[in-house]
Amino acid sequence: MVVSVDVGELAEACRALGRVVEERSEKDGKESVDIEVLERLISAVARSSDLDESAEKDTRPSNPNEGLGLYARLDDLFAQIILPRVADDSRIWKARAQLLTWRKRWGDALEAYNAAYRCDVVTNTQLEVDLESWKEAVVHVEEYIDVLRNFGPRAATEQSSGDDQGKKKRGGTWQFQARSVLRTFMGRTRDAFEDEPEWKHLEGVEEELKYL
Repeated sequence: MVVSVDVGELAEACRALGRVVEERSEKDGKESVDIEVLERLISAVARSSDLDESAEKDTRPSNPNEGLGLYARLDDLFAQIILPRVADDSRIWKARAQLLTWRKRWGDALEAYNAAYRCDVVTNTQLEVDLESWKEAVVHVEEYIDVLRNFGPRAATEQSSGDDQGKKKRGGTWQFQARSVLRTFMGRTRDAFEDEPEWKHLEGVEEELKYL
C-alpha cells in the first residue's frame, strides 16, 4: 500500500487497503486500518480542484488516482468495507468527514464528526474519573461545538434546498445540538471536576451559546 501511494498509484492503494481490512478486521479490529495511508489518500483528493472543474464543465472523472475518481473509490471503501467492520475509532470517522467535506456533503460530514465525538467522549467512561482523560474530553467537546458552528448552517441549507430529499431529517438546530452537547458533558462530569480551571472555561462557552 505504502509503495503504491509513493508512486502515485492511489486507486491501487485504496483497493489494497480494502483487502487488508476485509481479511484482518475480524481479528484485529481498528488495527486492520492503516490510518496513515487512508489519510494520505484523502489528502490527495482534497488537493484536487477536480470537484469545481467538474461542476463547471459537467465532466465525468477520468483519473482514478485523483479528484472525483479517487473520491468515488474512497467513498465506497468507507461505506462498503471499513465502517461496516470498524466503527469505533474517531480518527477513521474524522477522515471520513474530511472526505465528505471536500465533496460538500455537509450533512453527512456533520454526522461523521458526530460519530467521531461519540467515540472520543460519549463512550469514554475514563473521563468521569481520570483528570487527564477529562481534560482531553474538554478539547473534544470544544472542537465538536466548533464543527456544529461551522457545518450546522450549511447542513441546514443543504437539507432545505431539496438536494437532501428522502433522507431522514436531522433533529434540532445546530445551536440546540451544541447546547445539548455541552450541557450533557457538564452534567456528567460536574461532581468530579467542577473545581478544575477548565470548568470556568466551559461555563464561558455555555454562556456564549445562550446568545446564538
